[in-house]
Amino acid sequence: MAALCPALFGATKLLDFADVQKLPPAPAGRRIAYGSLPDQFGDLRVPKGPGPHPVVVLIHGGCWLESINLDHLGHFAAALIADGYATWSIEYRRVGDGRGGGWPETFDDVLAGFDHLSKIADEAGIDRKRVAIAGHSAGGQLALWVASKRRDSVSGVVSLSGVPDLRGAASSVCGGVIPRLVGREENYAKASPIEMLPIGVPQWIVTATYDDIVPSKWAEQYTAAARNKGDRVQLVTVPDAGHFELIVPTTPAYGQVREAIRAALAVPSK
Repeated sequence: MAALCPALFGATKLLDFADVQKLPPAPAGRRIAYGSLPDQFGDLRVPKGPGPHPVVVLIHGGCWLESINLDHLGHFAAALIADGYATWSIEYRRVGDGRGGGWPETFDDVLAGFDHLSKIADEAGIDRKRVAIAGHSAGGQLALWVASKRRDSVSGVVSLSGVPDLRGAASSVCGGVIPRLVGREENYAKASPIEMLPIGVPQWIVTATYDDIVPSKWAEQYTAAARNKGDRVQLVTVPDAGHFELIVPTTPAYGQVREAIRAALAVPSK
C-alpha cells in the first residue's frame, strides 16, 4: 500500500475522503449476511494461525448516508489483522437508501450485526472475552450506542472522530443529516450517546486537532460529561491530524489509534 500522509499533499494539506478512496483495494474479507436485506452483512477478516483471536467490531462512517459504504475501512481492517486481531466490519441501512435507514432501522441493524458475531465466533476462532468496538465519524456514534446496549459483551469502545452529541451537532455536522437520522425529537434521548450516559463500558475518545468535520470540542465535552456520570473514559488528542488520518494506517496518527484499540482489548469483557 502506498504511503499517505499530510506531507505528501503539502505542508498544510490534510487528507480528505477522496484521498482515502484513491488507496488501492484492500484484501477482501469473508462477507456474511446477518439479515435478509442487501445492506445487512458484515466482512469478517481473521488472522492466520491458531485462535482464539481478539476481535474488533468496525462501524464505518459517512454521515449515516447511503452513498458511503464500508469499503473505505478495508485498509484499516487489514492493519488490525496484521496486529493479530480479527475484524468484523458491519454494513447497515443508511439514510437515503430507500430501505428504511434512520431511526430505528440503522440502529437495529448495527445491533443485529454486532449480535451476529456471537453466532460465528467459535467457527471463526474468535475470543468472546476480548471484543472491542471501533467506529469512525458517524460510526463512532453508533459504536458508543451499541456498546451501551451490549455492555456485558464488550471489552472497550473506541470512537474515532465520532459524533457523541447528536442534538448538539444537528445543525453543524453532516449538513443536516442528523435530524433525518433521528426523526422524531424524542428519539435524541434514545440515540445520542451523551444523553444515554453512563455507557458502562471503558471508552477511548479519539479526536484530531485539525478535524474540521467533527471538531475536537465534541470529544472534549462528551469526555467531561461521561466522567461526571462515572464512566471510565480516556480522551486521546492526535496532533497534526485531521478527520481521515485516523483511519489511514500509514499516517503518523495511526500509532495513537492503534494504541487505543490495543488498550480497549486489554480488559476482558464481563
